[in-house]
Amino acid sequence: MTNLGLVQKHFGVKFKCTMHSLLLHQTSYASNLLNEFDMANSTPAHIPIHGSTCLQHDTDTKLINVTLYRWMVSKLHYLTKTWPNFQYAINIVIQYMQAPQTKHLHVVQQIFRYIQKYMSLGLFFGEGEDTQLWGLFDVDYAFDLNNQTSTTAYIFLFSSTPIS
Repeated sequence: MTNLGLVQKHFGVKFKCTMHSLLLHQTSYASNLLNEFDMANSTPAHIPIHGSTCLQHDTDTKLINVTLYRWMVSKLHYLTKTWPNFQYAINIVIQYMQAPQTKHLHVVQQIFRYIQKYMSLGLFFGEGEDTQLWGLFDVDYAFDLNNQTSTTAYIFLFSSTPIS
């Protein structure tokens, strides 16, 4: 069997290995994504979704291009491999893939602007850090205005790095 050395890239995720750390990132994928949807020159955002954002379906609002919306959201969802910090925002916009409206597209564009600001981030695992696994969760009862369902969110941390 041939030794190919350390992994450099796997399914769009780049690995930077040193003697004491490992960084996983998707900077080039994020950059290409911003260029693909003409968001590279937009104003960067500090957060992926505003805390006061409360989306619901309106029967009198015009629908947007469903194919484009689905394409944008699916491309964003792929980024959560190395950026679990905006998974909540992705889960919100995924709920409206059947019949997206303009306000849903604005939230997707907000996520793109967030990516533009923090494009170089990734998952960092360093030597000497606390190697415990932590799990945290939160529940929001009946927040969904469309059908009064609850939302549960969770995060798992390994060495203070979010992994899920």
